[in-house]
Amino acid sequence: MKDYSFSTAKSRIIQPKTREYFEEVLNSYYNGNYRSAIVILYSVLISDIIAKLKFLSEVYADETAGRILNDIREKQQRNPYNPDWEQELIETVKRSTALIGEIEYVHISALRKYRNLCAHPSIINEESLYNPNSEITAGCIRNILDSIFVRSALLSKKVLKSLLVDIAEQKELLEENELKRYVQTKYLDRLNAATEINIFRDLWKLVFRTINAECDENRKINFMVLKFLYTRNPEGCLKKIKEEPDYFSSISKSLLSFVIVFLAEFDHIFSELNTELSILIRKKTQTNNTEKLIAWFLADSFENHLKNLIDLEKGIDIHELPLYRVLEAIDKLLSIATLRGYDREVFDYVILRYSNCGNYDEADLVFTFLLKSRVQTLPGNKLIELCEKTNQNSQTCGRKRAKEDHGLLLATCKNVIGEDFREDFYQNTFAYQE
Repeated sequence: MKDYSFSTAKSRIIQPKTREYFEEVLNSYYNGNYRSAIVILYSVLISDIIAKLKFLSEVYADETAGRILNDIREKQQRNPYNPDWEQELIETVKRSTALIGEIEYVHISALRKYRNLCAHPSIINEESLYNPNSEITAGCIRNILDSIFVRSALLSKKVLKSLLVDIAEQKELLEENELKRYVQTKYLDRLNAATEINIFRDLWKLVFRTINAECDENRKINFMVLKFLYTRNPEGCLKKIKEEPDYFSSISKSLLSFVIVFLAEFDHIFSELNTELSILIRKKTQTNNTEKLIAWFLADSFENHLKNLIDLEKGIDIHELPLYRVLEAIDKLLSIATLRGYDREVFDYVILRYSNCGNYDEADLVFTFLLKSRVQTLPGNKLIELCEKTNQNSQTCGRKRAKEDHGLLLATCKNVIGEDFREDFYQNTFAYQE
């Protein structure tokens, strides 16, 4: 027990009330009151099982859990002082649900035996109460804690099925940040780490391998949830990938685009996947310049990839791929760059790209996809640089939408730079502003 910390393990307990009650168990144990610790532990165990059944019944409309609760409630009402219902509860839950398996049942049976010895005098043994030693007590606490208290009421397969149906119904209503909060509050906060990683594993297959009408319709929102799961526990998910590289490398060729976007955000995964997938990805980027824009993890460094963006973009035939699709891809890459701390490089690129626009339509699209969401994040010196370079290009200043777009730029300059900003220095940039 030297390397095991009850206090640390307590933080992994799923049910809030169980966590609260468990504190009383620990207090009794640390104060040397081992008999009390055993008796209280058994009571907390029964409470935890009931709480999980209520959760299944009320939140997920689990009919089996509801039926067990109703049966126990009726037994208690018929004979409030008969504790036999506790053992019936354990036996029924073991028989009818996945909350208690064989190993858990062995631990519970052992605890029940010690609890009966501690709570009831033995006539055979001079009518004395049994007093367990610290090792027995610690063993019972650890076994129940690890096998029952820290386990979710939900199995990963059941959670995933419920989650997929739920988010499919919500996909038109929730933006990505709202989706994260929704999934976290309703599902993930109620799960332990192991269950969450298993969901990540199963969802990986649905997003990157499974092709059917339902998966195709919901792939984008499932992809967002997959990314969220990884960000919640990157160490645990990466460990799972390392343990099963063949499983995670088995990808549908038609879904490689999704895989490339995922790896662009979580590049350290790429080296853990097998050689066959690496070859497929490299081949995909050789024949698809949009994928090449995103697949920075194939370059020698992120910085160099950003520097080569304009040259990479020039290699794309706009007759084969519309400019807006190219800019969508670049926008994804720049968002990843920002997450990785490359703000300066992103600012330099969007300013250079906008100032090099060769016609009105191009300028409209570049501002919409690359600049509009980033203007208000630019520092003062970069705003000045943007104003200067824009002022020198009639294709950015003379277009109809410049009034609205540059109005946002002007407002941002005044807000960030303040009274020192000289609008009159950039007459072309702000020609349409009142």
